Amino acid sequence: MKNVFLKLTGRKEEDPNPDPNAGADQPQDTPAEESVSADEIRRRRLARFNTPTPTTDANQPTPTTPTLSSSSTSSTPSPSSTSTARPPAAPATPVSQLTSSKDAPKPTSAVSPPTKNLSAMDIDTKKAAPATSPARPTTSQSTSSSSSSSSTSSKSNAMEVDSHGVKRTKTDPIALGDPWAQLILERVFLISLSPAQTSSLPTVFLESLQRELLEENSDIHQATLSRSLIDRIIVDRISSQPPPAIATPRTHPALSPFEYLVGCYRRVQEEMRRATNKTRDDRQEVLRSAQQLVVSYLALVMLHPDSFPQPTYNPAANTTIGAPQLVPMLISEGDEGLPSGLLEALAERLSDKDEALRVFQPIFATLCSQMRSTTLLDSFLPLMRALALLVSNKQAASAMIAMPNWNPLTPAAPTAEAPAWNGRIFELYSVLGPFLRPSSFPDDPTVGQQYFSAGSQMSRQQLSSSIESLQVIFHTLHNTLHVLFKDILKASKDHREAVLSWIASALEKNSARTKMNYDKTAVSSDGFMVNLSTVLLKLCEPFLDPAFAKVDSIDSGYFVASSRMDLSKDTKLAATSDETASWIDVRNPSRAQNWRVQQQMQSGGLNAAPAAAGAAPGSPAAAPGSPARASASDTSVPAPNFITECFFLTMRCMHLGYIKTLGRLEKLGKSYHDTNNAKKELEDSKPQWMGTPAAAETQAQLDQLTKQLDDISRSRFCIEAQLFDRPVLDVALRYYLTSAVWMLRAADVDKRLTFAENNDSGLPLPGPAPMHFATLPEHCVEDLAEFFLAITRYRIIDTMDVPPLDKLLDFLVVFLASSDYVKNPYHRAKFVDVMAGLVPSEDGRGLSSKLATMYESNPLARRHLFPSLMQFYVDIEFTGSHTQFYDKFNIRYTVSTLMKYLWGLPAFRASMLAASSNKDKFLRFVNMILNDSIYLLDEVLSKLDEIRKTQIDLADPAWIADNTPEQRRERETTHHRIEGMVGSFMRLANSTLDMLRYLSEDKFLVTQFTQPELVDRLAAMLDYFLVKLAGPACRNLKVKNPEKYHFNPRELLGTICDLYVNFGQTPVFPEAIARDGRSYSHELFERAGYIMGREGIRPPDVQQRFMEVAEGARTASTQQQDVEMELGDIPEEFLDPILDTLMEDPVILPSSGQTVDRAIITRHLLSDPTDPFNRSPLTVEMLKPNEELKKKINDFIQSKKAK
Repeated sequence: MKNVFLKLTGRKEEDPNPDPNAGADQPQDTPAEESVSADEIRRRRLARFNTPTPTTDANQPTPTTPTLSSSSTSSTPSPSSTSTARPPAAPATPVSQLTSSKDAPKPTSAVSPPTKNLSAMDIDTKKAAPATSPARPTTSQSTSSSSSSSSTSSKSNAMEVDSHGVKRTKTDPIALGDPWAQLILERVFLISLSPAQTSSLPTVFLESLQRELLEENSDIHQATLSRSLIDRIIVDRISSQPPPAIATPRTHPALSPFEYLVGCYRRVQEEMRRATNKTRDDRQEVLRSAQQLVVSYLALVMLHPDSFPQPTYNPAANTTIGAPQLVPMLISEGDEGLPSGLLEALAERLSDKDEALRVFQPIFATLCSQMRSTTLLDSFLPLMRALALLVSNKQAASAMIAMPNWNPLTPAAPTAEAPAWNGRIFELYSVLGPFLRPSSFPDDPTVGQQYFSAGSQMSRQQLSSSIESLQVIFHTLHNTLHVLFKDILKASKDHREAVLSWIASALEKNSARTKMNYDKTAVSSDGFMVNLSTVLLKLCEPFLDPAFAKVDSIDSGYFVASSRMDLSKDTKLAATSDETASWIDVRNPSRAQNWRVQQQMQSGGLNAAPAAAGAAPGSPAAAPGSPARASASDTSVPAPNFITECFFLTMRCMHLGYIKTLGRLEKLGKSYHDTNNAKKELEDSKPQWMGTPAAAETQAQLDQLTKQLDDISRSRFCIEAQLFDRPVLDVALRYYLTSAVWMLRAADVDKRLTFAENNDSGLPLPGPAPMHFATLPEHCVEDLAEFFLAITRYRIIDTMDVPPLDKLLDFLVVFLASSDYVKNPYHRAKFVDVMAGLVPSEDGRGLSSKLATMYESNPLARRHLFPSLMQFYVDIEFTGSHTQFYDKFNIRYTVSTLMKYLWGLPAFRASMLAASSNKDKFLRFVNMILNDSIYLLDEVLSKLDEIRKTQIDLADPAWIADNTPEQRRERETTHHRIEGMVGSFMRLANSTLDMLRYLSEDKFLVTQFTQPELVDRLAAMLDYFLVKLAGPACRNLKVKNPEKYHFNPRELLGTICDLYVNFGQTPVFPEAIARDGRSYSHELFERAGYIMGREGIRPPDVQQRFMEVAEGARTASTQQQDVEMELGDIPEEFLDPILDTLMEDPVILPSSGQTVDRAIITRHLLSDPTDPFNRSPLTVEMLKPNEELKKKINDFIQSKKAK
């Protein structure tokens, strides 16, 4: 390196007296004796370093800034270069070709004259300061004067020509110098021009520069330092590696040129801080010149590190050279950190775009590389602060978004040279990806081991303390990331577009996360996605105001105006893919073309996607996730504003990140529940297996289950710590409230929803839904429901400062009632789940005080919620899913829970009574209650007998001996499955029967329940259950631990008794009981009354009313027997073909032509709207009365009675 550098500078290593002009580009036609200016000599001196200098006035030589080429094409130094002895090489573009810079020091205004108390900055060769501020001295003027007259006389000082032909005044600073400048420059640059110089600082004797100065001015005996020598000082000093002889006995550290120049910058800053506003202007100019030249040479060293000698004799020295040498200072603080103002000065100096890229991009690459291997437990904050500091500078931020891996697009046909950038690769190797990785999720097990090592054994206090400690880290992480993204977004429109495109690419490359099962190695981690979700939420915060004033700024046609996100595969709220494509085709032709291309690619019709209309092939607009806009000729849809972009990108990111991770947490909760139950069963049965041959194996299973519980607990705690961070939850809650308001306004195009007390518009909203709403992806409403479900399910909402939720309740009621707007019944079921979760707790804790009046104070809920719940209870019978039969029970359980709470509110009870006036809807609702009650309770009571028998066998040593271990395990597996089913069904049956009980307490509803279409079925159901609970076979229901199955036979019998009493208020109900020929017997009622009295299940007055109903049924039974005796044999044409009973109101079915009894066919249509004889569609309105047959039946009855 040294030899190459000597060759570049034109020096001869062995020459003790080198020619100061050696290697300079001297014009061949210039005579040797020709006088040359001082600036020309300077230029020749710097030419040895291949650094040009501008030509200035010979009478006023000023220090120039080393120039950086605007056309340089040399490659950026590799950040990974670590060799301490690298072969020297000149930059690809010779330094001699670099153009001059505009950064020469600029004059500044004069400062106030010094006072009597002079600082070190004001040392002068004269004893007294001038009365007035002198004009700024030039290098051709005297550097000091004792008065205003001396400054004037200096202009006429005699001129002399030195041995090199340079004209100078007798007081030229090069010759005489300013002691202050001498002192300051020695302190700043740690150099000396005298080998005998004594100093407390580790200065370096610049012998070469001293010799040149003495040769340039033969009249002086001792060279001194001045402002005009700063560039020569720097060149000589950084060209001396290892450093020459040191003037002090101290050991000089082996500093690289970069480290030396940064040190100079620090020392210049220190001297500038010492200066005051009274310091002479010419002296301030010295410091400014020194600072500017240090920055310029520092940029040169960063651009061409291989062109400068580097230290090789210090093994501890940092071996990285070039721009990455700035990284340790960026990530450090205090004296080791980056000097203030240096980054800004470098950015200003690197005015050429190519130079800025070559300096800043290696720095970004180094930061990314270090961050890639950094976890939450490592020191990630210094790296993030370094990145935030860089992007706060516009020029550095511009260099970052110009990096090849800033936002790489996946090619249509990936190859080895152009690989597919999936979500995981994007997270690891895109510029910002590694900075979003730190998290506490189980992907990094070290977090769980450190903070939750005790797992499931942690106390509540320990758990709370660990979570709080982690969340302190998250606060810092998220705030730093927010500032980072905000700074880039605010830099310019181009920067904003680059960031939005980067976010869209991250979402597009992780679209597989929407699937139930996906390759986790091909998508970004949960930590990355949740951190990105948090950043976007914070970016949305300015427009999440409580008054929702900025909601109207959100463009409902975003998915038409922009193709930044490809949602063509997402299911829409209320539109098919064909309807969506047709609507887009009308709104935006260029967007529609993209849509059609995507559809063809999905069907295999195309191998690659062509560019969007109006976009060049290969441009970002041609790829999913990039900001394709409408073509120039299409002005029908304007580009969306930033609020719209931010709103929808956040919505998508929450779906892929935060909400998806909530699902992961829910699965862990179920896994914990199952594992804990299995462990509890083994522990409960320990007395049975202890001391047996299988004891060791069983104990090992128990230990394994304990370990699994600890692992699951650690994973849950890690996820909860990050997901349930309070600041994040607060912003997310406000975001989803804003989303609810926006969707209500988008759906209510006719402004029907006034939300007033006397709003007569009613619900549901008129269909069909407007297309801008119908084409929204389903996750818009699903994610909103999932978020509020989570904060209610985990009772986090109890500790939050919750804003008014009236808009949320409006949203839930409107779209629960409007099935044309949200067609998926499972999403509407989640609306019910949310409302049930917001019901105040019965124990009076949590949100009871906050939500006690939420329902009652909402006019829309008071008017429409109960009718909507009734209708939904019926609609959920058919969901279209293959699991619809079992799904409906769980959904109806939640509906019944919510209805029970609302029934206790007077305003809602009145709404329920009004809704029951609609006979058809109410009959369907009651019919579904009866269907569920019959099926669920019948299944439970039959399976309880199986459980009883299995419990007896498993405890019988003889049965155990007669069966192999495989047979026993098979029996136990079946037993556990049945136990789980019985427990679930019994819980649902209890809820359904309880709903019947409290609704039947109202006399008006009792009359509705006992309509002819329902009363017989209701009576038969209660009779059947009474047989099971009080009949001879009731002993078969006696099982061990009945509470495990939510089975309480005493309470169940009491509920059946209450229903008999409630419905018995009408005379038609005892008659219906008597008509039940399958289960009714008076002896059964007497036995049930005896059991209730013996066990004290109900008070005596209730028992008495129960027996009164029984007596009424016995009387009705006697009367019915008398009627049957009177009628005798009934003609077959008078009998209903379905139940074979005498028809009272015969009707004709239009499709099959069959005649049936109206009450019987109406009951059938409540569950199945088809003709039972040929399955053709049938409604009550289609029934035709058979008046002729009805007359015959009446005549037949009258004739029999007359006899």
